[in-house]
Amino acid sequence: GVPDEDMAVANLTYAKRRFPCNDGWCQDIMDAALLGLTADAQKMVLQRARAGPPPGWRFTGFAAHFQDYEPSVDHLNTMRTALHYMLVQWSSTNDTVYLFPSWPVNVWDVSFRLYSPENTTIEASCVGGILTSLTVTPQSRMQDVHVMNCKKK
Repeated sequence: GVPDEDMAVANLTYAKRRFPCNDGWCQDIMDAALLGLTADAQKMVLQRARAGPPPGWRFTGFAAHFQDYEPSVDHLNTMRTALHYMLVQWSSTNDTVYLFPSWPVNVWDVSFRLYSPENTTIEASCVGGILTSLTVTPQSRMQDVHVMNCKKK
C-alpha cells in the first residue's frame, strides 16, 4: 500500500479484526487493497467475482443478497472499489498518486483508465509485470505519479 507512518497500526488492526468477511458491503476487500495486502485482495476479488447472479435474475451486475435485500448492489460494487484501490491510490498528505500498490502484477495483466484527485486521469498498462504504457492528464501531474510493483521498461 501507500507508505504511511500509521501502516503498522493499520496492518495490526486488519490482522486482528473480530469479524472477517468478504461479502455484501463488508469492506475487508478494500482494506486489504489499501494496506497493500496483494494476496488477500486478489483472493477476495476472485471470491466475489465467482458469486453468480441471484436465482431468477438475468442481469449479472447484481449478486444474491448477503445482508439485507436482493439483488445486492453492494457485493460487486465493493469489489469494483477494491480493484480501483489495487490499481491507484493517492496520498492524503501530498499530491502523490501511486500506481499498482496492491495489484498482482506478475499474475494479472491490466490496462485501465481511472480518475484520481486534482482532475487527474491515468491510463496505464502493466503486462507481465512490466509497465507498457502510462498517460497522465494533465501532463503536469506526471511528476506526482509513483509506479509501484510494476517495473518500468
